Amino acid sequence: MFGSIRLKACAKINLCLDIIGIRKDGYHLIESIMQSIELHDTVTVRRRSDGKIRVFCPKCDIPEKSNVAYKAAKVFFEAADLNESAGATIYIKKRIPSQAGLGGGSADAAAVLVALNKLYKTGISEDKLSLIGAKVGADVPFCVCGGTRLCRGIGEILTKLDDLNDCYIVLVKGYDGVSTKQAYQDYDNASDLVCLRLEKVVEAISTGNFEALRGKLINVFEESTSINEVSKLVNELRAAGAVEAAMTGSGSAVFGIFTDRKKAKKCAAEFRKSYPFSCVTRPSVRGVYRF
Repeated sequence: MFGSIRLKACAKINLCLDIIGIRKDGYHLIESIMQSIELHDTVTVRRRSDGKIRVFCPKCDIPEKSNVAYKAAKVFFEAADLNESAGATIYIKKRIPSQAGLGGGSADAAAVLVALNKLYKTGISEDKLSLIGAKVGADVPFCVCGGTRLCRGIGEILTKLDDLNDCYIVLVKGYDGVSTKQAYQDYDNASDLVCLRLEKVVEAISTGNFEALRGKLINVFEESTSINEVSKLVNELRAAGAVEAAMTGSGSAVFGIFTDRKKAKKCAAEFRKSYPFSCVTRPSVRGVYRF
């Protein structure tokens, strides 16, 4: 019987996000402060001795070999230079909604990398594991490390920041989703977008001053998105008592930061009456946890 490991693959939110350029290969260069949250998928990985990679995800309609978890296992085995018999069976229990900007697929991929590194005792450092993850997707390096980090480049250049003070984060996703490709197309067609003041967000986090976040959680995708309900949800979160609210990633989920637990729970409960997904979660200091 080969070993197995079960991990929590934590979602992420972008406290702020700006696009500062485009590489020659077409990838957009970003500046973003990302934050891991306790909302998670469960990823179980088991060793195989037949060299095959299998992915089972009941709630996924993605072909097995197109799943980022499959791609993560493939690039791991290539980077680790293991023998041809090394393989993996991956089971994913989804909780993180898709097309939400919460990094659900990236979180699963990160968990696969961490799991295989432990199962095969390859001893790859977290930094190198993050670089391997960059071959799978732009958010995977952050999801491997997690916590509170400044992310640059296409997302692979990470700088550790002070941990975000404990708070309550209400997440809401409406009925519309948006693909990352579409989000970037909307951005490329937009103009006169507000630039974020990233240093002010870093300062507010380091001092634990949530009030200083007001008006500074800017996401350029929120301004360019074609999803009309995003601005409505953001305004409703603020009206319900959120210190500040914004869209995460390329959308379409939005988040509100609360310092009052009762207000957060009441807000999430109200949103659940009208929208397909809403929950209360909290910041996490890691991207991947072992049960």
